[in-house]
Amino acid sequence: MLVEVADLEVCARLDSGAYSNYISEGWLIKQNLLYQILPVKGEYIQLCRTNKKLPMLSRIKLETAMGGASASLNFVVFESQRYCIIGLESLVLHFLEEFKERLELLKSN
Repeated sequence: MLVEVADLEVCARLDSGAYSNYISEGWLIKQNLLYQILPVKGEYIQLCRTNKKLPMLSRIKLETAMGGASASLNFVVFESQRYCIIGLESLVLHFLEEFKERLELLKSN
């Protein structure tokens, strides 16, 4: 789904299995947003249903818009081919109506 992050359009995965929000370092580099990151050391994220862990590179807070709603979201920065993942907590707290609309579209198809 296309969402706006920091006033820039990005293809995001709405992931009810992810607790946090994630954004790729590569996308932040392309958009010249690295100056906003908060570095972290020694923290890892565990990939869903695996024992594989990836290093958390940093954190960043970005204004995010989806449909008619917007919120300032905290993202974990990591290396990934997927640019943006919006996790369950943000979906429920900030984008519930938009998420429900997406689920209804899936159900009708």
